Amino acid sequence: MDCARVAEVFRRQHARGRFPGGQLVVRRGGQVVVDEAIGLASGLRDGEPQVPVSAATRFQVFSASKPFVAMAVALLEERGLLDVAAPLSTFVPGWSADRTILDVLTHRSGILLPALVADEHRWGDRDAVVRAIAETPPRYRRGTFAYGPYEFGWILGEIVARVTGEPLPAFLARELLAPAGIDVAFTTTGVAGTDADLARTYWLGGRQVVAGTELSARWEAVHNHPATRAALVPGAGLIGTAGALARFYELLLDGGRGLLRPDTIARYTTPLPTAFDRSNRMPLRVARGFLLGQRWPSLYGWWNTARCYGHAGAFSAVAWADPVWGAAIAYVTNANRGPVELLRRSAPIGTSVRAP
Repeated sequence: MDCARVAEVFRRQHARGRFPGGQLVVRRGGQVVVDEAIGLASGLRDGEPQVPVSAATRFQVFSASKPFVAMAVALLEERGLLDVAAPLSTFVPGWSADRTILDVLTHRSGILLPALVADEHRWGDRDAVVRAIAETPPRYRRGTFAYGPYEFGWILGEIVARVTGEPLPAFLARELLAPAGIDVAFTTTGVAGTDADLARTYWLGGRQVVAGTELSARWEAVHNHPATRAALVPGAGLIGTAGALARFYELLLDGGRGLLRPDTIARYTTPLPTAFDRSNRMPLRVARGFLLGQRWPSLYGWWNTARCYGHAGAFSAVAWADPVWGAAIAYVTNANRGPVELLRRSAPIGTSVRAP
């Protein structure tokens, strides 16, 4: 890997205006080999203070949080505390009796909640979220591949809380993240310095609809609001640095370091057949909470990334493990335009990491 070349690809993207600010971290062999922080965390809109990005700047990484939620479920499965084949109603009365944890992990439950997703004022109300899941009929038949951008985390996070008796963030921090030195948070509540070091998120593209919800019109107003950032949205609300995300994927590449079993990591990153996603309107290759690479262009490189596993966060961030090259990569920015534009930014990074 030519580390200078990798960093230069990232810096050129910023110079061309592809994102206001961001971070790029690559870890390999237990060391940080690329560590870039560039641009503005805030200041793109009138009246905002101009704040530069540093290595300590936290970003909202949205759905890049899904693998973290999946690993909380994996820990409980390892310990025999839950069966992923069990119906959701086993854990939460009133929830579906014919959809399982595994269905949710693999985005095949058919449960989508567009009314709740569109009403951010209810995100911080746990009881309201639980009721909405119970009262909303599934949109698709069980087994239909329909990515749940928010539903994934709301459902699995509640189940983890019911099984452990504590909120998902507390369980995951104690059992996995803190021992591994991974500093991320699922809400801004109680996180020292968050308001000062949290980058703003920007929508710079056109109209975008995912899972029946139009995202672009109110993106900045919703996701930059303090109440939204303080709400627990486990599958779409992680806050952290590129450095922390890269540490997470290095942990998985290292076989869990005694915190997770290697066979568990292998099971959760084993691909399902490529299928057409009804939510994003494109074919995707997934595992249990992870987006996987492909032979053709993917977020992880322009070709032959089938063994890579990770996840995108909205249309601004991507973090992944590349087992072929033994690299953990985190690409984090504050610019959202759409899936194709994110591919055009992240794939060159992954390809440059793989270059001799």
